[in-house]
Amino acid sequence: MDSLIEYTRTDFGKDVNWVVSRASYINGATSANVILAQDSVINVANKVFAGPSTDAVIGLDKRETIEDVHFINSGLIDVAGKWSSALVLDNYTSNTESFYDLSVPYESNATPEIEVSITGNSVTLTAPSGYSSYKWVNGDNFDSPLLDSDRFYTASSGTVRCYLTLTNNNVVFSPSVNISNLLSQQTISTTFVDNLYLSDYTPYSLTNTLGPISFDESVGDALDGDGTPMEINSTAFSKGIGAHSGSEVVYKMPPGFHAQFKANIGIDDDITASAGVIFKVYGENTLLYTSPTLTHTSEALSIDVSIAGYSSLKLTIENSGGVLASNQGNWANARII
Repeated sequence: MDSLIEYTRTDFGKDVNWVVSRASYINGATSANVILAQDSVINVANKVFAGPSTDAVIGLDKRETIEDVHFINSGLIDVAGKWSSALVLDNYTSNTESFYDLSVPYESNATPEIEVSITGNSVTLTAPSGYSSYKWVNGDNFDSPLLDSDRFYTASSGTVRCYLTLTNNNVVFSPSVNISNLLSQQTISTTFVDNLYLSDYTPYSLTNTLGPISFDESVGDALDGDGTPMEINSTAFSKGIGAHSGSEVVYKMPPGFHAQFKANIGIDDDITASAGVIFKVYGENTLLYTSPTLTHTSEALSIDVSIAGYSSLKLTIENSGGVLASNQGNWANARII
């Protein structure tokens, strides 16, 4: 065990913290020698902490029956509780050493960002430089056949992911990229009169925490089209985007686009209590507007935000003390002028 701990620290280049459980139970018997050996590995000064003792978790419906070793059912719950207690307050060291107090966290490797460019019906994906090797594959399996070993990969279909190797041979992986979805994304037209309603266009990307985002109606629950006509404090709207808190909708903007984003924002009249949200507007990742907290009693708030020069428009709704199911926010009349 000591050797294994040192190997991990050598491989990661950091003093990775370890927690060692005391466990020896098998076939109805325990071993004092095994427990003694596990105890000898634990050394708080060496950042090896004491986990729980689990030999006492025995009985009907707590361990599998073949060798009476692995935990099942209520046994899993018992062991989870023991781990929670051991980490929060380490009973092994006389209640004086907390794993969380003495552990130094290390930041994980950042997820590599993939740049995208579209030419006709082809998408070129570019992984960041500085890695020792690259592996593009279909789907999410590292062992899938190699598509390309360069930083760049061009395709017209499929869902791909890039695995990138660091100089210490650790591997990080990019988000998966759906080529067909990228090709189907619409760029906002520059030829329109007066108002261009965003709900008439396919977003570049969208995320919602409860069911699908709705267009030209309030957001509902789990299914498409289960919303209702959009209404904020008795004012009805025929156009707009409905979403819960925790949502994000992104639209691509044409290069050099000089325009304003306008909308009437608020909680839909379907909700009569427990709502509290904040609406935010971003140009790319620059925050351009933040609303006050809006509840089910708030009037529709008219907003007018300059988005000149930004390549994308991002609309988010955040929770501000409300309940998710009640946080039905409306971007009513969301439009470009």
